[in-house]
Amino acid sequence: TTAVAGDEIVVSYIVSDDVTQTDKLVVLVTVVKGRELILLEDNKFIAEEGTYTIKVKVTDEASNSSTATIDVVVSQLDTTKPTVSLDVV
Repeated sequence: TTAVAGDEIVVSYIVSDDVTQTDKLVVLVTVVKGRELILLEDNKFIAEEGTYTIKVKVTDEASNSSTATIDVVVSQLDTTKPTVSLDVV
């Protein structure tokens, strides 16, 4: 997954379990850029250039757990103006 520096990244997920009610599942969301832990506000953050690893871990009442991970590669914002050539004949 890719993004551009300055983008707002929203972490959304769906969890379920065949026994434990959804509101009793424990969900842990972590976002790491290199060795830096990124703090989320309302499950979102503003991206800077680099690679982020987003991990969502869900655990049920029987201590069974599952984890989903995704990497987001953020490129620098394109600030270069396009060029145009004009010729009259």
